[in-house]
Amino acid sequence: MTLIRRDILLARLSGATGHVLLCAPAGYGKTAALEQWAQGRTDTVLVKALATDTVATITARARAIAPDHRVCLIDDAHRLPPEEVAALLKIPSSLRQLMLAVRHIQYPRVQLLLQKRELTLFDAADLALSTGEIARLDGAGNVQDLVAQTLGWPALIGVSLHPHGDVAAYLDDLWHDLDESMQEHLSDVTIQNRWDTFLLVMQREGQLSNLLNSGFPVIPVGAGPKFILPCAGTFKSVKASAWLKCVSKTRRCRTCSIWLAASPPTSLSSWYRLF
Repeated sequence: MTLIRRDILLARLSGATGHVLLCAPAGYGKTAALEQWAQGRTDTVLVKALATDTVATITARARAIAPDHRVCLIDDAHRLPPEEVAALLKIPSSLRQLMLAVRHIQYPRVQLLLQKRELTLFDAADLALSTGEIARLDGAGNVQDLVAQTLGWPALIGVSLHPHGDVAAYLDDLWHDLDESMQEHLSDVTIQNRWDTFLLVMQREGQLSNLLNSGFPVIPVGAGPKFILPCAGTFKSVKASAWLKCVSKTRRCRTCSIWLAASPPTSLSSWYRLF
C-alpha cells in the first residue's frame, strides 16, 4: 500500500493543545503520523522508546539529536513502564510539548489532564483512514467495499490491497502472535461471557495494560475464533475465514482502549468502549 500523507490528521495534530496521545492498537499508523508530522520541523525531534528507557534517558537522547527542540515525539511509548509515562506527562507542555504513541491510556494523570484540557487524545477512530484517503490509494478499486471490509484500519487496508494479501491469514497471525496465557484468558472469558468480571479482575491484577499493550486490535468472541474489529464508530464481528455482517449499536464504558462485545455474536446488541 502506497503511504499517503495524512493532511487532515496532521492539521488536527498541529492544533492540539497540551501533550498529545496517539492511542490505538497496532497497525493504525501511529508511527507514520509522527514521522509525517516531524518532517520539515526544525523544532521537533522523534525518538523511539525502549523498555529500559526512563524520562532521563529519553530526554538525553532527544537533546543529543536536537538540543533546542520544542516538541518531542515518542514512538512506541507503550513499551515504557507506566510510571515513566506518568513522569513524562508531568513535564509542562509550555516548556516542551510531547506526542506519545501508546496502545491504552491506563496511566496515572491521564484522566486529570484530559479533564483539565491539558492533554489531547487521538484514538483509533481518529487514526482510521477516511473514505477520501482510501480513494487516493493505488488499486483501491471500489472504495465503499473496501471501507465496509476494513472500516478504515490502515494495516488491514494494506493487506487487502496487496496482490498476495490474505485478510483471514492476517487475522489468524495476529491471534497466534499472542502469548498462550493471553489467548487462554480471552478464550475463557468469551466462553463464560463474563466481560465485566474479567475486566475488573484484569485491572485489579494489573494485567489489563498488558492485554492492551499486546497491540491486538481484534478480540475473540464466542466459539471461534471470531473477532470484534474497532474503528470509526462502526463495528463488525469477523471470523478468521470470513467477515460476518453483524453491525450493532454501541455504548461506552471507560475502562480501557479497545472494543469488546457484551454478548455472543448471535446477539450483538451492545458493545463496550473500553478506555
